[in-house]
Amino acid sequence: MDGQVYFYEDYLALTEVINKCRKILTLSLIPFKVFQKFGKFIVLGFLICVTLLITSSTIKLKENSLNVCMNFLMLSGYIQVIMKVYSIVTKSDYLNSILEWIQSLHLVPDCDLFKIAAEKHLKKTMWIIKYISMMLVILYFATNLSMSIYSIATDRRVLQVPSILSQEVPYIVTYIPQILLITVSSHILTMSDMVFIHLALYFLHL
Repeated sequence: MDGQVYFYEDYLALTEVINKCRKILTLSLIPFKVFQKFGKFIVLGFLICVTLLITSSTIKLKENSLNVCMNFLMLSGYIQVIMKVYSIVTKSDYLNSILEWIQSLHLVPDCDLFKIAAEKHLKKTMWIIKYISMMLVILYFATNLSMSIYSIATDRRVLQVPSILSQEVPYIVTYIPQILLITVSSHILTMSDMVFIHLALYFLHL
């Protein structure tokens, strides 16, 4: 790396967040060869399975229009998440190139006038990134929690697992798989959006 780097600590923090999100989405944080090699397919497979379950539930829920609408919204959301995760886990070379380009933005220009402008721009960009990231995590957590509570309180089964559809199963047990699957999916959505939002803000503030 040539030259002095401006706001380098902020740049390192940014890349650390992005790389951690990428490692979580590919399960490469788990120190086993099977996860190192096939982790990205496991995450994609999980999302596809949940999408198929929602599709199956939507077909069966003909008597409740509200549940059908909720399922359609969930289905469209999962399709978007699958596309995001797929692009992240399969286009690692492109993401690395973008991170290198972002690093070049932090190089201090020789001209003092450009240096002042770069300082102001990067400081504003990093502040916006940190603020939006914090808000993103809080909003996704609040949405997931409120949706789980609402589904239990109003008996809304957005996602039904075939093996526990029996009426003899306790009321709360029928919602455990739904809450778990939606919670895990919400974390995956948060990780993928963190990557895209962090990168997009640099382009928006050029």
